[in-house]
Amino acid sequence: TWRGNANQWLRNAAAAGVATGSKPVPGAIVAFSGRGYNPYYGHVGIVVDIDGDDIIVKDMNYRRLNEVTVRRIPTNNSTIRGYIYVD
Repeated sequence: TWRGNANQWLRNAAAAGVATGSKPVPGAIVAFSGRGYNPYYGHVGIVVDIDGDDIIVKDMNYRRLNEVTVRRIPTNNSTIRGYIYVD
C-alpha cells in the first residue's frame, strides 16, 4: 500500500492512512534507522512476539543478503522509529 525504501515506510504508511505508533504488538512491522542500519535504505522487520521488555523480530538481510534472522531487541532501543499496524 505504500512505496519507498524501508526508512520511508513508517511515514508513507501513516500518509496512506495505515495505523502507526510507538507500541509494539505481535504482527506489527517495526521500522529501524540509525547505528547498525543502512542510512540510505533503513530496515524493517516483523514483531513475532513480546517477551518482557524485549521484542522478538523476524527480518531478512540484517546480517547478510537473503538471510532470515530472528532477533531479540529491547523495546527502548534507540534505533526503533515506530511500528506499522497491519492486519
